[in-house]
Amino acid sequence: MAVVLKEKFDDIKEQIEGIERSVNFISDEYDAMKTRLDTLEAGHKEYVRRFHEIASNSGEQKAAILEAKIDSMEQQARQCNIEVCNLPEKRNENLLTITESICSTINSPVSHNDIISVHRVPHARQQDTKPKNLIVKFRSRIIRDNVLSAYRNAKSIKSDQIGISGASVSVYLNEHLTLKNKALFREAKILAKKSGFKYVWVRNATILVRERDNDKSFAIRSVEDLNKIVASKKNGTNSAN
Repeated sequence: MAVVLKEKFDDIKEQIEGIERSVNFISDEYDAMKTRLDTLEAGHKEYVRRFHEIASNSGEQKAAILEAKIDSMEQQARQCNIEVCNLPEKRNENLLTITESICSTINSPVSHNDIISVHRVPHARQQDTKPKNLIVKFRSRIIRDNVLSAYRNAKSIKSDQIGISGASVSVYLNEHLTLKNKALFREAKILAKKSGFKYVWVRNATILVRERDNDKSFAIRSVEDLNKIVASKKNGTNSAN
């Protein structure tokens, strides 16, 4: 009897040990599966995060590219224009005659047929007390370039030289830049002055900077390019393009 009971006990003990081994195996498998699942979840979260980051950056890049293209098209549409600044305003002024007088004064005469349109533009800020700028659109870019070249050769022009009464003031002729390029030009002049650069000018809607007379010039096409001015000054080099 005792032998039979011992055999049954051993059999039950073996079954229990087998169950324990199975439970431990299942537990180990569960832990391994949970670890893999946690890893997959973490990987999924990282993938989603990077996807949104890339999508967001892609959207910003596309918007920046589109904005640059639009600004380029706007600048292209102004290639036959000049902007006349600080020209005193008079009641009943004849802007066409004034434009012809300006061109004659700088030895680059034009006719009525050379001028497509001429008008003053409102100030960006209403509180601005300076005369409104004058926009002149010529029949061709060649005429525009000839006028600007003659103005640069003349170096300066005064209001009394073109028959405008009152106190004599300097009148300036510039390429007609977009608002974005105007802001960039303004920033470039400020930073160039701080950095000791002697020349900042615009040629064919491109902002150019030169530190000294015999140095090469380099172009400023974006805000990032402005940092080149400071960097080249600190490094004692000229980052010419």
